[in-house]
Amino acid sequence: MTADIQWAVTEKKAPPEGVLLDVITETGRQTQLIFGQGMWWLEDKSMYVYFVPLFWKVADTADAASFR
Repeated sequence: MTADIQWAVTEKKAPPEGVLLDVITETGRQTQLIFGQGMWWLEDKSMYVYFVPLFWKVADTADAASFR
């Protein structure tokens, strides 16, 4: 049996950089983003988003991403 993964509050805890994250927006939408260089990025890193998610947790399929 696995333990429930707790959601982190973005305002209280910074997410790890370069890791795929499950996030929840202020409208309650759940999606996946990557945090890097102080910004939130789409999964393919093609563009950053113009909002800060309220909650995050490391995605089950998280792989290290590169922000070079």
